[in-house]
Amino acid sequence: MAGRWGLIPHGGNGKMDDSDVRVALVLVKNPEDFRIGLVGDAFKRDTKFKQGFWVPTRGFVKLMMILAGIATMLGVLLVTGSETIFTRANHLGRLCLDVKPKGERNSRNSKFAMVTCTDGASSIPGRSFEGLMELVTPNKRSYAEKHGYDFVDASYLIDKSRPPSWSKIISVRQHLANYDWVFWNDADSVVTNPTIALEDIVHSVVGDTKFEEMPSFLVTEDVTGVNAGMFFLRNSDWSLQFLDLWWNQ
Repeated sequence: MAGRWGLIPHGGNGKMDDSDVRVALVLVKNPEDFRIGLVGDAFKRDTKFKQGFWVPTRGFVKLMMILAGIATMLGVLLVTGSETIFTRANHLGRLCLDVKPKGERNSRNSKFAMVTCTDGASSIPGRSFEGLMELVTPNKRSYAEKHGYDFVDASYLIDKSRPPSWSKIISVRQHLANYDWVFWNDADSVVTNPTIALEDIVHSVVGDTKFEEMPSFLVTEDVTGVNAGMFFLRNSDWSLQFLDLWWNQ
C-alpha cells in the first residue's frame, strides 16, 4: 500500500483542542497531505480516510501506563531479589566450610603465598585482561596482609610462546621453594570472604595431619571438570616433579 504512516494529535470530537488530545496512527496516501491541518480536514471529510486511523482511548493509555509500572516494579524486584538470593547462597556456601579455631590447627606455622599473573592483554578471543590486575590487586593484597601472606604478581614470568594460562605453572614453580604452600589464583578472581584464612581451607581438607604427610596438591572440581583456576601446592618433591611434568607434557 503506497503512502506514509504518521502519528498526529487528534481530538476525540473530531476537532483539534487541548481538552481531549489523543494520538492517531494515520496512513497518508498523498505525501503533500502529511501535515496536521490537511490531515485534520481529510479526517472530517472522508469516512474511508477516517477508518485508516487507530486512535487509542484513554482507557487503553491508562492500561499501558499500568503495565509499564508493573514492568518497572518487576525489574526492581528482579534486581534486588537476585542480589538477596545470591548473597544468601554465598552465605550458605561459606557455612559449608568446617573451620576450627586456630588453636586446634596443626602446630606448624605454615608460610603461604598467593601467586597470580596475567598478560594484561586481549590475547584470548572474546576476553580482555587489560587493566584487570589493577582492579583485583587491592582486594587480594589486603587479604594477604590481613593474614600475613605474601601476595605475588608473577606477570613478569609470562611465557609469550604459549597461551597465558600456561605461565601459572612456571609462576608457581618459581616461588614454591620459598613457602610451605603456594595458593594459585587466576587473575580474574577476588576474595569474597576475607575472614576465612588459607590455613582454614587447607585444614578443612587435611585435618591435623603432619605437614610432611599432607597431600601435595589440593584442587577442586566442578561441572566443567578440574578447576585449574585455583589450587594449593605444598612445597614438596612431588609438587616440583608434577609441575615439571605438567609444563613438559
